[in-house]
Amino acid sequence: MPTYLVVIENAAHNFSAYSPDVPGCTATGKSIAETVKEMKSALEFHLEEMDVKPQPMGLNHYMNDDSFKKDSTDYVLQIELN
Repeated sequence: MPTYLVVIENAAHNFSAYSPDVPGCTATGKSIAETVKEMKSALEFHLEEMDVKPQPMGLNHYMNDDSFKKDSTDYVLQIELN
């Protein structure tokens, strides 16, 4: 089962999430739990529509990538898909 990195940011009145492994895949929610649930659903839907699935790079890859915004994120987690 693939595990994709997800970044959750605290917005003014909600939370937003994206996966650097899957460009264009985003989600929002009123709580972290809701955002995680919505992001998992968005990832599954997004990947289902892709002919070639992106390989998850993992946290270590991004922490060593200078272009990754390490200081602007509130939460970084990994979501395992079925």
